Amino acid sequence: MFLDSLLKLVSCVLCFYLLLHHSQSESTNETASNNSSQEHVLPTPLILHLNQSAAQLLIQEANNMFVSNTSINDIISNNETQVMLMRYRERKRQVRIMAIQRDILQKLGLTRGPNVTARLSAEERQSLVRSFDRTMLERTEQNSNDTTTCTDSDNSAC
Repeated sequence: MFLDSLLKLVSCVLCFYLLLHHSQSESTNETASNNSSQEHVLPTPLILHLNQSAAQLLIQEANNMFVSNTSINDIISNNETQVMLMRYRERKRQVRIMAIQRDILQKLGLTRGPNVTARLSAEERQSLVRSFDRTMLERTEQNSNDTTTCTDSDNSAC
């Protein structure tokens, strides 16, 4: 990978140098033919001799700018990425469901507050107590009737 990036960098510099040399040679040929007394101008060299630390800095910068070999398909097929995508989709689905619930409750005129029973008035409380007492009385009477019928019949099924 390092060698590939270095080769690419060198080839880019070489292509640029050749392009510059070619364009300057064309311009010097035109000026030389126009003015034969003028001296031929040599192109300035782009490849300079660098010390080791400057070369290392250039290589490091080239590596930082170089894109890694990890493809998008590798990232997508990664299990962690799949799990993250599933969590994201689930979270998005939950948000949509909550928005739909909120809209339905709002259209019905209900709020999403906790279920709190309202305080009962004295009349409502007395009515509930009377109905509870009546229900309990009916059950006790029913149970007592069931036990008397069993004792009267002397049946072993009771």
